[in-house]
Amino acid sequence: MNSLISPDYNFEVFCYQVIGKDPGRIIEEASAEITRAKRLHKMNTRDSSFRKGSKGKSYCEKLQHLVYTMMNGSIPTNTPPEFKSEIRPLVKRVLEQWDVGQLRAEFENNDD
Repeated sequence: MNSLISPDYNFEVFCYQVIGKDPGRIIEEASAEITRAKRLHKMNTRDSSFRKGSKGKSYCEKLQHLVYTMMNGSIPTNTPPEFKSEIRPLVKRVLEQWDVGQLRAEFENNDD
């Protein structure tokens, strides 16, 4: 099994590691990261899912939000408040080469 891109479940580190990749590759990497994180967790704890509120659960949820964002071109409504700022550098780089749904409008005029 491949190792995690961010072994400490740091979503910002993951985002920085996939900067420069196309949206399809980002989706693939995020999906694979979720699978790896869950598999490692199960191997280490014999529990099939992360505890509610755990760092691992939060990490996987943010990765799922990133997949949604890249696939649909918008940020899901149920994201944590820090999600947009965490993906900002990645999205800005993606938007240099690709148009992804409504992300350009959402990130160009709003620097929160």
